[in-house]
Amino acid sequence: MHSKAKTGTGTTSTGSKITPITQTKTPSTVPTQTPQKLGDPIIDKVVFRSPELADGQTTYTYSAYAVYVDGTRIHSPGITCKLWLTKDIKRLQREEWTPISAIYNPIGGDIQGALNFDSTTPQVQNCDANAQATWKYQVTPSVKAGTYYLALLTNWDGKHYGIWWQQVIIQKG
Repeated sequence: MHSKAKTGTGTTSTGSKITPITQTKTPSTVPTQTPQKLGDPIIDKVVFRSPELADGQTTYTYSAYAVYVDGTRIHSPGITCKLWLTKDIKRLQREEWTPISAIYNPIGGDIQGALNFDSTTPQVQNCDANAQATWKYQVTPSVKAGTYYLALLTNWDGKHYGIWWQQVIIQKG
């Protein structure tokens, strides 16, 4: 007569316990890299349109990503981006966005309130793990018709920055 072996997590006929093997997947994460010098941000020219209407109703999309000095795309978190409208690109001073928290303040030449940003895409935002940011905004009716610049700042952990100006024609809506 033989005793019956138990299956599962119970005890076998020899008294040894059976433990089920469980496997867990660790979510993949993008490793944070040491901040390095940045090149000029690259804009997505497919989504950029000019002229833009200062009607406060038409929504525009602007998207860009950060690159290293050699132009290679960055795949790392820790980069903060800011977009604003300016008439004068010469008044920009690096000290205005050092430390990183300063980029939440107005920057020289920034036309305050010119762009109304969608609540899901704030003016200052952390880029995604591919160092990309996207903005959705309307141009307020108070902006006069003329030639302006969309200024884009990328700042890597408050240590390195890149800046790009894209000329944009504003028309009255």
